[in-house]
Amino acid sequence: MSSTIDTELASLHARIAQLEEAKKVPLPPKATLEELIENRKKYRTKNYGTKYDINKTVNIIYGSEIEILESIVESLNRIHARLDALEQSSR
Repeated sequence: MSSTIDTELASLHARIAQLEEAKKVPLPPKATLEELIENRKKYRTKNYGTKYDINKTVNIIYGSEIEILESIVESLNRIHARLDALEQSSR
């Protein structure tokens, strides 16, 4: 009896996997950090100016975001370069 239950459970798991695969919706590709930086730079150059000088505020906000993203990219590139150097020296 337990082999029948095990077989039935395996069959149900396989069917669930098939249904999940059939219903899978492809996710949109995620932007790279470089793409995020470029997008932020584009928004930063738009003119948001009004009588309250929102343009200055937007430039400050996007400017600080760009600096943070650029420092992250730079750090990741340095780590990648160090890993490459270690891999080369260990060969």
